[in-house]
Amino acid sequence: MNTATSSSRPLFGAAMVVLGMTLIGFIDNFVQVYAEHAGLWQFHLLRSLIAIPAIFVVAWLAGFRLWLTNWGGALLSTALSALSMLLYFGSLPMAPIAQVGAGLFTSPIWALVFSAILFRVRIGPCRILAVAIGFSGAMLILRPWEAGFTIWSVVPILAGSFYALAMIATRRYCADEPTLGLNLLFFAALGFAGAVGSGVLSVAPQPALAAEASFFFQGWVWPLSIEVWALLALQAIGSILAVLAVTKGYQSAETSLVIPFEYTFLISASVTAWALFGEGVDRMTLVGMVLIVGAGLFIVTRSANDA
Repeated sequence: MNTATSSSRPLFGAAMVVLGMTLIGFIDNFVQVYAEHAGLWQFHLLRSLIAIPAIFVVAWLAGFRLWLTNWGGALLSTALSALSMLLYFGSLPMAPIAQVGAGLFTSPIWALVFSAILFRVRIGPCRILAVAIGFSGAMLILRPWEAGFTIWSVVPILAGSFYALAMIATRRYCADEPTLGLNLLFFAALGFAGAVGSGVLSVAPQPALAAEASFFFQGWVWPLSIEVWALLALQAIGSILAVLAVTKGYQSAETSLVIPFEYTFLISASVTAWALFGEGVDRMTLVGMVLIVGAGLFIVTRSANDA
């Protein structure tokens, strides 16, 4: 993703990121409605079958380039992104979306940790403290000391770790690749994973695991209602529009100026969940979200020289 432009428009860039993340926060709420009718793997297969032709249409109308050059880096980034999204979407019906989103947005914290481990990036005491604060926030959301804690409680934060690795891979190996081309490869990977997962679970059902996480372990369901197809179309088209808006935002201003606005997702997701489904979060979860957001904002806006 190219973050440098000849003319910086920070207000426009921020507005585009806010628009994109607000849209994602809105549409992701409807995954729990879809989950009442079919499973995760079928969701990704059918959503990709809608999204991929739409991407080709957008590329043709707007004249965007799709062909990639660094296929090794693109495949690595895509695999990590797809794994992250499989875990993220699989978690959505199992916990409030604000809680799942907060787990995903531990990614800046993970990115800093992975950068230090994998690439020996220097981390100063202030950013070490930020990591500790973000970790504390995650613990307040997970609450491993309570009886309701299960392995599935960790999945959103695991999604955040893979998302961080995907961001690192994208920045290092795919900076000059066309965003829409990467988006096409991303949907193709999720569609392939969806086809494999649906096939495996249809041939070899897992009733014991489905009792704990029905959305994740649901096999093929057919036919689907018009309502379900509408939800799939909303997700596919909404995701493409949101990615284009966020990409435009990053192309219009410096990354450090616009990246904090990604946290608009948590506001949008929480407000939509409350308004449409009466879904809220308790005080401890709210405090944990604030700590994660605060730590993430500090990390992504703090320069290495001020570490």
